[in-house]
Amino acid sequence: MVRSRITALRTREAVLCAELEQADLLGRTGQWTQAELVERRIRVFDHRLLPEAVQEDPVFWVERLRLEVRCRLRDGARVPIAMRRAEIAAPLMGTADANLIGGAAWF
Repeated sequence: MVRSRITALRTREAVLCAELEQADLLGRTGQWTQAELVERRIRVFDHRLLPEAVQEDPVFWVERLRLEVRCRLRDGARVPIAMRRAEIAAPLMGTADANLIGGAAWF
């Protein structure tokens, strides 16, 4: 449920960013905020451009263990209607999200 919510929020963010990139100054000005476009240049190392022999050489690879938690319903478990409604028909931002964001602005 959390991952699907994160995906929905990231999708919404991408849509909003695309709209703001295309908007003029007036379109980026809200009642309380103004969106700015900031261009940053970053350097990214693309290992795929290295020769195949170097890419496949195990000397250059590091293995790390990652613990992952997966949640699933137990066999025969019944999800309460309130939980199903929250999972399926949750708005993009609810009151709790707005309070969390508003509260975080003060830290």
